[in-house]
Amino acid sequence: MTGQFSRFRRLFRWRTIRWALGATTLPVMLWACTSHPLQEPAPAPETETDIVYEVNPGRLLDLVFMIDNSDSMRQEQDNLTANFPRLIEKLQSIQGGLPDIHIGVISSNFGAGMNVPAPACRPYGDKGKFLVKAGCGLAADANPWLEQDPTHKNFTGDLATAFSCLAKLGVDGCGYEHQLQSLRASLYDVNPENRGFLRPEAYLGIIIMSDEDDCSAEPFATFFADEIPSGQASSLTCSLLGHVCDGKEVPAMDGFSAPLSTCVPYERQENPAIDTQHAAEDPIRSKRLINVSELVSYIKAKKPNREDRIIVSGIVGWPNSKAAAANANYKVGMVMKENPPRTELDNVPICESANGRATAGVRLKSFIDAFGDNGSIYSICQDNFNDAVTAIGDTLAKKIANTCINSKLIDTDLSKDGIQPECQVVDRVPKGADYQDTPLPACSTGKMPCWDLDPDPDCGSGFHVVRKPLDTPPPIGTLQGIKCLTCTASASGKVDPRCK
Repeated sequence: MTGQFSRFRRLFRWRTIRWALGATTLPVMLWACTSHPLQEPAPAPETETDIVYEVNPGRLLDLVFMIDNSDSMRQEQDNLTANFPRLIEKLQSIQGGLPDIHIGVISSNFGAGMNVPAPACRPYGDKGKFLVKAGCGLAADANPWLEQDPTHKNFTGDLATAFSCLAKLGVDGCGYEHQLQSLRASLYDVNPENRGFLRPEAYLGIIIMSDEDDCSAEPFATFFADEIPSGQASSLTCSLLGHVCDGKEVPAMDGFSAPLSTCVPYERQENPAIDTQHAAEDPIRSKRLINVSELVSYIKAKKPNREDRIIVSGIVGWPNSKAAAANANYKVGMVMKENPPRTELDNVPICESANGRATAGVRLKSFIDAFGDNGSIYSICQDNFNDAVTAIGDTLAKKIANTCINSKLIDTDLSKDGIQPECQVVDRVPKGADYQDTPLPACSTGKMPCWDLDPDPDCGSGFHVVRKPLDTPPPIGTLQGIKCLTCTASASGKVDPRCK
């Protein structure tokens, strides 16, 4: 699947050819910003497209798991921990192996205002602290999160076992889940214990698992203590205050139905004249949920001007497929409950599986969608989380080590099966204050180290570049330049047969 450099000059005659430039870096540097760019062939192509990829120094990843610990989540916690090794396998497949990783676990329990007497909903709940417990292998003097790099780890045993122990939070948390408020608190200076987890140069991965929607409210919120009408579930309160469907607030009405696609978070309109110090006096802030857009802004601010370093995934209450979501209806009705058996007015579950039922995560999906292509959502209504966890691991791995060729490749020899591309790959190895360029041969030459193309359906071309052998990565700080001949649309609209 590799080509020789000698054909480059001949191929430049074609107006439909352009360059695709990719750079994967271990330090925080852009290919275009280095002092020795990849040598341009002569004559230069008539059109040139530069695509810059970046990989973190030491490939740092800070991973936060927000796990719902309310009373319906035991099976889901077991399912997640059973499949967590799939995520680790994906990260280990990155060139150079497992990234330098921090993994913290937080709960959805942030209390329910200041006036709810239920022990599970004590003010501030778990406060967004990274939670640890005895017997999970963490060293006595370790930070309250798992950390591992090529030379160090702060726990005994393997990473998957340690995580599985920490992630089983139990099901004694508050039923008014504050998933997003807990997440915000975990990454800010609310908890001194959490300091040092988030590294400025690292990628930030966020994974949310919950079977109910976010109910994040201000600590001074008063509505949690309001009397709930007889026959109405307390969990419906969060939907009544936090959801808008088809342009209307969700009513406490049996038989209410609206297309799920029309449902969005309620956005409270705050009074700018009321400053933060007197926010508790604002009836809007004390009677409504925190705007999702506000919570998104707080998380994005942790990576100023580098929002692309934030990857958010959710295993939440949502239909199992895009087609199912497009045809689903958001409903309120009489729902059968257990312990004790009864019917109450509540959100009708949006999906169901062997793990149980889940209500629509309208606010959670809005939060995840705010991160664009770096946001992905999976239904919690799956008998097995294997596919979801594997996909999340794959997304993280490709973000950290992205060598996709996203434009269609020129096939330089149509007489052969597959694609015979024209590419140049160069290792730029740090040497003092400068770099030394070392061209990599194609693996088809039999020389090592070398480059090859591996199939990858998530790349625009269907391929990404891989440096082999995988177990001998270049020195830390190496930049890798990739140029391949790719196709552009012709003015006539004709399809070049060499474009694969």
